[in-house]
Amino acid sequence: MIVDAHCHLVDERWLPRRWWEGLAKVAIPVLQRMGMKDVTADSVIQNLMPALYFDPSGERQLKAMEEAGIDKAVLLPLDYGVPLGDPPVPIEEVNRTFAELQRRHEDRFLAFASVDPRRPEARSLVLKALEEWGMKGVKLHPGSGFYPNSKECYALFEMLCDRKAPVIVHTGHILQPLYSKYCDPMWLDEVCSDFPDLIVVAAHMGHGFRHQLFHMGACKTNLWTDCSDWQRRAAHEFRVFCESLRAALDSFGTDRVMFGTDGPYLRPVLPDKDYVELIKGLPENAPEGIRFTREEIEAVLGRNAARLLGLA
Repeated sequence: MIVDAHCHLVDERWLPRRWWEGLAKVAIPVLQRMGMKDVTADSVIQNLMPALYFDPSGERQLKAMEEAGIDKAVLLPLDYGVPLGDPPVPIEEVNRTFAELQRRHEDRFLAFASVDPRRPEARSLVLKALEEWGMKGVKLHPGSGFYPNSKECYALFEMLCDRKAPVIVHTGHILQPLYSKYCDPMWLDEVCSDFPDLIVVAAHMGHGFRHQLFHMGACKTNLWTDCSDWQRRAAHEFRVFCESLRAALDSFGTDRVMFGTDGPYLRPVLPDKDYVELIKGLPENAPEGIRFTREEIEAVLGRNAARLLGLA
């Protein structure tokens, strides 16, 4: 079984305008190097984003999974509304949509809830998501401007512990206008110690904070990680990717590292199918001096996520 433990469905109405503007600013220099000299943020948002990313029905996600041989995908909504202004669709309705997609495609999708813990309705929304809608856990994005060890987060973690549900927390740098300093995995140190029964997944292998995260993974046994959003390194800095994945496995152990795509954002860089095949081939194709076993790769690609999510 192959499980994408970290992906998204996106639609223009679900995320603030300022988020799309920040993403467009990152895309513009890339497009200019490709010869598109007159590209603007508005043209990227109006023309490029819908063609690449918008997928409110999940049909593009299902097609990508079929092509890549991915059996299950964990869908993660995002709540950036507190710092950036609420989008047209309220966060409760976004979460309900993800829960409905899980119900409609129960053989392919598992959905987590997402809410900024500073919202007054955060606890009630998470309770509804878990108990009424059957969502499997919670995704938090500290880049919105809160620390994971805040009292607001702790109130949610207590609920998750009571219900044996995991939390996925963004770690690593994040594009403007969000804030990277809140995404340092060091802020998960207290969380893991104060909630030893809570599974905490540090997303994206910590990116630029990865060395600190890997040291933490060796001593916090309830801390997990995933390799989502590493496609750029996998495609263009293969040795760096292999060294980082090897370090994650050495620190966390074989049973706490998961595969993820962060789809759909990285598909233009490396399609899901190619990312799966690249990781599958690591036992044979890793650079000189770096070794992966078939057992490790099978654990990363699906066995660990299946155990975490009760699929095994």
